[in-house]
Amino acid sequence: MSFAAASSTPEQSPDAVVAGMLSVLRALAAAFVAAFGDPAAMIKGGAIWGKTRERALRWLHDMECVVRRLLLLKAALYPAPHLRSVRPSKSRKLRLREGDAEKLFGPSNDPALWRVTFRMPVPAEPSWMFGGFRAHEDQYDLGHRVEDSAKPERPYTLIWVDDPRPLAERFEALRRVIEDHEHYAARLAQRLYGWRGRDERRQLFLYALCAEAQICNEAGLSDAEWQIFADARPMARALIPAFAIPLSPPPRDSS
Repeated sequence: MSFAAASSTPEQSPDAVVAGMLSVLRALAAAFVAAFGDPAAMIKGGAIWGKTRERALRWLHDMECVVRRLLLLKAALYPAPHLRSVRPSKSRKLRLREGDAEKLFGPSNDPALWRVTFRMPVPAEPSWMFGGFRAHEDQYDLGHRVEDSAKPERPYTLIWVDDPRPLAERFEALRRVIEDHEHYAARLAQRLYGWRGRDERRQLFLYALCAEAQICNEAGLSDAEWQIFADARPMARALIPAFAIPLSPPPRDSS
């Protein structure tokens, strides 16, 4: 079945779609651990390079696509907060930029202490996606290779990279979102409702999150399992205007 046939049905509520995407994420994460190990095991196992690294990157890409859409949909379900008075900005302590790796990024053997964060902005499609397993939501049967996919202008240049830490950090960031998605969605909602900047920038950010996604499906999930991911897109697009509603002032205390 192609994603072209995907559409939200009346009996599907946004909360049900969020729950379905969480199930997909947990399945992807469990399969990733089975294939590559958890973050601590990835560090302990040493170098990850070549085709194995390509597979891990595509796997992480799929999970990040699902997480972005899940957080956007969940954030849109939160009610708009009341308008708050602007407080003077405080001076922030600059992050340490010199020192050994453990001081900068946290102990290498304890992922719980790593300083990682999930990045919501949608990156450009990276070069390692070209020629791999790709899915286009509106014209793709999952799990099939796109033979005529565009080729990068330069030869593949990441084959020599073997450091497992960047991959482990990306997966650890994903795991934290999966375990506490409501916290991250609430933070995103607060950011979108109280956007500091031009409204046009917010709209570009929102529509980028709702763009048609390229899916690699390295985990080999079925079309039925991916269906919920497709169903979330029209729902999220329909809820985007909620963030443009002007915030109301807080209610006055009548006492």
